Amino acid sequence: MRDISAVLIGLLPALILWGLGEAERTAPEFFYAAAAAVAVSLAVYHLLRRWRHPSLLVLLTLGAPLLFYVYVAAEYPEFLFLFYGGCFLVVLAAVLGAVIAGAWSWSEVGGNIAYFCTALLLVIGLARGELAYAEAGLLTAGAFGITRLCQVDCFSWIFRAPRWIYRGLEKLWY
Repeated sequence: MRDISAVLIGLLPALILWGLGEAERTAPEFFYAAAAAVAVSLAVYHLLRRWRHPSLLVLLTLGAPLLFYVYVAAEYPEFLFLFYGGCFLVVLAAVLGAVIAGAWSWSEVGGNIAYFCTALLLVIGLARGELAYAEAGLLTAGAFGITRLCQVDCFSWIFRAPRWIYRGLEKLWY
């Protein structure tokens, strides 16, 4: 149920932006990019959960972002401040995800950071410079990551709702 919750919450930003009229022209591309970002995020999440080797975590946590930092610093130095802000948000989300999930350890925080760095860099790579793809992908990967790493289950109450309704109606009738 948690994966389903994360997928639906991950697609929510694309639906909201489409509902607000921000993605009218590029709506199909926007939804394709969101669906691709959900697939990439789900694959990266499960791969890192199954294969949690310390050298892999170090490579994904430190190596990939540093290579991306060198690229941003060389090609687009005006975006370094945005890169620093993104790194701060990734570390903050990883630490809070480990605390909220109740699995506080440095390897869990490292796994969360590795997930975010890998998923976000793959989504940016899949966008290939298209702004609509990058926007939808980054929003979707962020929403999916926060929902899944914090182990939020938004839809388990749906199975209990009919029972609550029945009890409420039973109280009304008797």
